[in-house]
Amino acid sequence: MLQNPARFVLLLGDNFYDDGVESISDSEFQTTFEEMYDPVVLNIPFYVVMGNHDYWGDVQAQLQYSEISDRWTIPG
Repeated sequence: MLQNPARFVLLLGDNFYDDGVESISDSEFQTTFEEMYDPVVLNIPFYVVMGNHDYWGDVQAQLQYSEISDRWTIPG
């Protein structure tokens, strides 16, 4: 079993290029987050900050994704 010494990951903006996400069901959540950061290896919180590219999309969708993801966390 792989051991990961990290306790959390910081995502410091521009999480989805070029134009953020369109909705909470946007496939970008799967391809750009869930599949990219393997939940077996990185089963730790990801604290997310918005960047300017994120604001070009549906910001509320990124906030709501915290409610359905165990790892995607936007504290405020």
